[in-house]
Amino acid sequence: MSANVKTDFAPEQETDTYIIVAAYNEECTIFQIINKLRSYYSNVVVVDDGLGDEV
Repeated sequence: MSANVKTDFAPEQETDTYIIVAAYNEECTIFQIINKLRSYYSNVVVVDDGLGDEV
C-alpha cells in the first residue's frame, strides 16, 4: 500500500463519505496513510485482519 493519496480536491472534509481501509501487515505505513486520509475525510475506518502485527 502506498502512502500517496490524491490531494487535488477541496480542502474541506467530506462528511458524507466513509473510507474503509483493510490493513494487512501494514504496521509500518498505516499511521501515515490514516493521517493523510483524515485530513480530507472525517470518517475513516480501519479493518484489522487479525494478524500478529500491531495494526
